[in-house]
Amino acid sequence: MKRFGFLIFAVIGFSLVIASCKSTGVENRPLWTDASTIAQVFSPEEYVTGIGRAVTADVAVNLADGNLAAYFSREIISVTSAQTNIASSDTGHGDESLLRDVTVVSESVLSGVEHTNPWFDKKEKVWYVCSYLNRKEAWEHFEPVINQDKNNFYSFIESAEKEEDPFKRIAYLNEAKTAGQNYEKSILFSEILYQKGSAAYSSDRKMLASLDEKISTVVKNIAMNVVLTKGTDERYKGILESIVSDNGFTVSSVKNSYDIIVSVDNKKQKFTDTVVANPEIKIEIKNPSFTFFTWTKTMDRVTGFTEAENLLDTKITRAVEKALRNEFGPAMKNVMR
Repeated sequence: MKRFGFLIFAVIGFSLVIASCKSTGVENRPLWTDASTIAQVFSPEEYVTGIGRAVTADVAVNLADGNLAAYFSREIISVTSAQTNIASSDTGHGDESLLRDVTVVSESVLSGVEHTNPWFDKKEKVWYVCSYLNRKEAWEHFEPVINQDKNNFYSFIESAEKEEDPFKRIAYLNEAKTAGQNYEKSILFSEILYQKGSAAYSSDRKMLASLDEKISTVVKNIAMNVVLTKGTDERYKGILESIVSDNGFTVSSVKNSYDIIVSVDNKKQKFTDTVVANPEIKIEIKNPSFTFFTWTKTMDRVTGFTEAENLLDTKITRAVEKALRNEFGPAMKNVMR
């Protein structure tokens, strides 16, 4: 009898424990809902993740996607912002300016994002969602993109290497620089996305960094000869030779050099007491095969008295010299670069 009473008591006690557990509402919180434990579910070596937390599940999904995309922005900014330019000032303080702040997000990559089932925290009364991206699978989507950028970049390099004319070679190398900017961003993105896959592209950084030196080498081997047409003031020759030198070219009349043919026509009209001039400048850079660059400038009208025509000529000369330095020089530099 005593034994039977003990069994009844034990059954009742066990039932009370079970009921107690149910009444407390004990929940198993997913590890992916917290940044400190998410790595136990999604290894950072294999996945990029973002956690979203909101009062509705749909908003939590959107926030999770945004946080996942922000990972790439943060990583890229942390890499590029590490390069700084420190300029000393008279006060002894350093002025820090960031060299680059690039954000690259590929739609083809982010289209592969997946989501956990939303989890509702009854205590906080909010929904949690985790967005996750498999790095290897995302790389398979992104590799065609970076391959296209690489092929585009090297197409200009190959064209430059085949081109015999130095100015056309410079033009191809400048095109390579522009294409290289996109390629470099893709390399950076790939290094953050999937290190194993990016290794084959990271090695191209040396080629990207060498472009300015390649252009400079071509420029130094270009000889230019300033040729003044009949009636053009000899004083302009020294200014133009200085502009040529400032742009990194050699001033010379050696064989196969480019001629800079300069014509300045004052276009004077003489009247009884006055002289009116509408000066025009024309400059051509050419070799025996083709004209590489043409620049023209019609100056403002200049007037003076007939008896002081020399003073008028001085005004014209100064105006032409100013135009050559302030307008032709920069125009030539932009074309060559």
